[in-house]
Amino acid sequence: MTAEPRVLQFGTGVFLRGHFDWMLQRARDAGCWDGSVIGVKLTSRGELALAGHPSYPFTSRGLVDGISLEEHSKVSVVESWLHPYESWSVVLGTARLLSLDVVVSNSTEAGIAYAQAPPPGTCPDPFPAKLLAWLHMRFEAHPNREVTVLPLELVDDNGARLREVVERYVDDWCLGAAFGVWLRDRVTFRSTLVDRIVTKPGPGDDPLLVIAEPYHLLAIEGDDSLEERLPLRASGLNVAYTDDLDFYRTRKVRVLNGSHHVMVFLGLMSGKGNVKECMDDATVSAFLERVILGEVIPTIDGADGELRAYAETTFDRFRNPHLDHRLSAIALNSCAKVQVRLLPTIKDVVAAGGAVPEGLALAVAAYCAYDHEGDGCEVEPVRAACAQVPGLAAAIEGALRDLEALGPLGAMKKVLDS
Repeated sequence: MTAEPRVLQFGTGVFLRGHFDWMLQRARDAGCWDGSVIGVKLTSRGELALAGHPSYPFTSRGLVDGISLEEHSKVSVVESWLHPYESWSVVLGTARLLSLDVVVSNSTEAGIAYAQAPPPGTCPDPFPAKLLAWLHMRFEAHPNREVTVLPLELVDDNGARLREVVERYVDDWCLGAAFGVWLRDRVTFRSTLVDRIVTKPGPGDDPLLVIAEPYHLLAIEGDDSLEERLPLRASGLNVAYTDDLDFYRTRKVRVLNGSHHVMVFLGLMSGKGNVKECMDDATVSAFLERVILGEVIPTIDGADGELRAYAETTFDRFRNPHLDHRLSAIALNSCAKVQVRLLPTIKDVVAAGGAVPEGLALAVAAYCAYDHEGDGCEVEPVRAACAQVPGLAAAIEGALRDLEALGPLGAMKKVLDS
């Protein structure tokens, strides 16, 4: 018996297939959910390689509590994959399916953005315009039904931002007051935060294979009423419903992403190529743990034990022997990343009356000292931002002297010995 389609998914990339679709498969395997997914390609470029392949292989590889695990399975929750530029009327026609009342998306960070688009006689290019066209068809077919939209893009307040862009198109297209009321009252846009490392297959692998680490998180803004339709937490998955999505965002940015930028430039200057090589170096890994546990976690509101457990899980993820997370990739566009991932923690420490944290100052100094040719990074904006934090510019100058005199490993050892 074919499962009823319950989720419309905008996006066909490996992240959605290795995160959200895998979650739905786990819920189905647990006997908690009996639905299926209709997937929609987002761009006009290229063919839809997944067409005709309702299932695909999935592999989870990594460390859990220091133990190496590898699991192989199939994900078969996707009923069909649609190419909207070839079958737009079919995509819109799915809005008439009574059971289809959850929409998920991952259009990348650039996808939740406004760009002029005429009322669609054919498939519009911007993702929010595609979504609105579908919602308008849903309104016409089932005006008394509710819809929940879960954007999984890595954008702050992604639910509120997506609603804002959609509403701009409502005005542009003059869709009428009745539709505006339905959109306001019947369509819920929930902000989310997702976390999982998902990678593409390697040479010689099945081209449809999706590879992911064991760790996964989906934090959803609001109460757990969505569990009635999507029983993800009930299936044993790491799903959190919260009124404080900022906590999960701050934890991820400062601990996970912050860890990357504590080690990336010090690692590159020490000749390391990827994250695991950093973790295999006793000095780099000890320095990272000292900075995260001693300098970063005390600035985050929350239970200390829970935050430390999250940090330890993060370190396990970095030691995953199956993931080649290149430092050169992390280093790209780090001018903005350093200011988001490291400087707010330093500011919080100083604002609370503490001294500039040595480890974080060294990480910022390594960014300033590194030769950024070809990686799109500028140093002066970071230096200017540091000058606004009392004592930070002087601390960075001291750290730069240590880097020059002792080298990156020696400078890290000096922090560890202090």
